[in-house]
Amino acid sequence: MAALPLAAALCISPALGIVSAIGVWAVRRFTLLASRYIAADAITAMGLGLARAPWPSAGYAGDAALMLVAGCVAVACLAWPD
Repeated sequence: MAALPLAAALCISPALGIVSAIGVWAVRRFTLLASRYIAADAITAMGLGLARAPWPSAGYAGDAALMLVAGCVAVACLAWPD
C-alpha cells in the first residue's frame, strides 16, 4: 500500500522525493503529528507560495524547489496514514 505514494513522490523528483519521504517518515516516527496535518500544512505552504505572484510574471514560484518539496511531502504522507 505504501509503495504507490512513494513511487509517485519519486516520479515528481527523485532526489527531493527521497528526502521528503525520509523526512515524513522521521516526523511520523518520532512525533505525534498526524499525516493529514502534515499534508494539509504542505499544501497550504504550496498555496501561499503560489499566491505570491500570478503565472506569467517573473516572481512566479511554481518552478521553485520548495514547491516540489511541499508536493512530495504531501504525496509521501499517503504512504504512512494515521
